[in-house]
Amino acid sequence: PTNFQFQVGDLLMATLNMIPTIVGEIRGTHSWVNDSLFGQISCKLLAFSQGLSIACSILSLTVLALERFFVVVFPLLNIITIKGTLRSIIGTWVAGFAFSSPLLYASKVHIYDGVAFCIEDWAPAFHPKRAHAIYTIVSFVFLYSLPLLIIAVLYSVIAAKVWSRRSPGNAAPTNHRVSQECRKNVLKMSLAVVLAFAFCWFLMHLNMLLGDFSDVFEACGISNWLQMTGFLLGHGNSAINCCIYPIFSQEYRRGFKQSMKSLFWKHASLQKDHEPRAEDIPLQGHLIN
Repeated sequence: PTNFQFQVGDLLMATLNMIPTIVGEIRGTHSWVNDSLFGQISCKLLAFSQGLSIACSILSLTVLALERFFVVVFPLLNIITIKGTLRSIIGTWVAGFAFSSPLLYASKVHIYDGVAFCIEDWAPAFHPKRAHAIYTIVSFVFLYSLPLLIIAVLYSVIAAKVWSRRSPGNAAPTNHRVSQECRKNVLKMSLAVVLAFAFCWFLMHLNMLLGDFSDVFEACGISNWLQMTGFLLGHGNSAINCCIYPIFSQEYRRGFKQSMKSLFWKHASLQKDHEPRAEDIPLQGHLIN
């Protein structure tokens, strides 16, 4: 279930974040909004859904690391249960709603030279710059620094536990070689997951921090190529994770193959069921009653 939640978060991020942002960058306008009531609602809902998908994807990655930690380090404890998994899924989405809900207020439509743009504006209830800076700090801490620290620590413990594990009895050279290869793959996968998360999301958060707490971009603002690079790297983390696990984990590859086989088998079975049987086809010259 957590893997499914992780995939849902990545799918939402790809559809709700990547497509509208890339279209807006290419066209230079936010063509899906205007100053009407529908345009205002569209602006708020789109910004909220984008923040929700990002938060859920990052938090799901953290929960996934936590589940693997308990499975590897405490295999005898029955911690990963259906109820526990459902609680973690509900908690992840509730936390995602909490992080992104302020955008329902802050996202507003502003008109510049007759063109509508959906931007983040915290006035009049809050100080615009101060509120934006506080939200940037909260996002940096809870959606980057803290998840990165938790993921790094958990995967380090997992890698150390797997590497220090000894095969029972006198293992044959072939089994020992396979065990060593599995341990190396666990170390590589753990390192790849941590580095991918740290690298992909760093530039986006750096852009926001520099924009709020530095005068580097005060003259002309953040350049479009820097914003777009940070955006693509951050959202590319979802695609990278989908490649890391199958590359280093044989279980993921086996599960993917089984899923594909079951899918095609069901499809082939349905086609076979709909094919007419020999006894149902009337022979030439026979009358059909």
